[in-house]
Amino acid sequence: TKFSISTNNRKKTYVHRKLLNKLKANTRYSYRAIHNNDTSHWKQFSTFPNGSAIFNFAVMGDNRSNPEIFGNITRKMKSHHPLFSLYLGDLAYDSKYGTWKEEFFVKNNLDFISEVPFFNAVGNHEGWEENTIAFQQAPDMSSPDKNLPYYAFECEDVFFLILSSLHPLKEGTEQYKFAEKVIANIDKKWKIAAVHHPPYSCGGHKGNEQTREITTKLLEPNNFDIVLAGHSHFYQHNLVNGIRHIISGGGGSPLYNPVDCDYTIKSVKDYHYLIFEVTHNIMIIEAIDLYDNVIDRLELIK
Repeated sequence: TKFSISTNNRKKTYVHRKLLNKLKANTRYSYRAIHNNDTSHWKQFSTFPNGSAIFNFAVMGDNRSNPEIFGNITRKMKSHHPLFSLYLGDLAYDSKYGTWKEEFFVKNNLDFISEVPFFNAVGNHEGWEENTIAFQQAPDMSSPDKNLPYYAFECEDVFFLILSSLHPLKEGTEQYKFAEKVIANIDKKWKIAAVHHPPYSCGGHKGNEQTREITTKLLEPNNFDIVLAGHSHFYQHNLVNGIRHIISGGGGSPLYNPVDCDYTIKSVKDYHYLIFEVTHNIMIIEAIDLYDNVIDRLELIK
């Protein structure tokens, strides 16, 4: 378990972690939580498939400051029945417990994450602070330190590298060496990286030097397909040196005005989320707004 004392609450807050082992692949499990005389409703989750199954997952970034829109986004994402979701940071305006509770642990998102596990690339607003560490634990893949802000995982034929742009990323840093090590050992068809600060961004915030360096020196030579990022509050699809850089920062934060660069494929100023559908040879990506309009669609074939 992780013990944390909340910032603006006199009571001590405990975040409990339970290791669920001996689970079967591609299986739906039911569970509930019991604490003294208080018992939760039954909830369900699915384990990752092990074979050639079709699966989908949801992506959303930058929901801080607008819990109503974020609640609508998570309600929409749940309707697609994703196996898991991937958040791209700025889940709360700051690191205070009260802010997390008001902006992230809203009802629709609680309904969502109680059945759909989520991963997150930490953002600058929530920061890598005590509550972030308490609420987010990196999967134990190649590091014994379970509180690292960067990690990797696999699902079917997709490899995911989750980076932290709040920590040193340049060549020779611990994070760079971690990424270098896990990438060297993978043989998956699809490779996706996720980070909060985008390597390339037209309009909003500019591209980030550190994430651009690791993209150029490590992700491009290792044939990554997609880099997902947030931070700039709009949707943008850029294509640079064979990698599709997708900014999904429309989870609820105040929207910015995108600008098209010469490598920009599509830009949209709108609240939205992404749905990925993956088979062995095909990856379909749809950016969907709050009115169920598909504002961009990609179909990648290998």
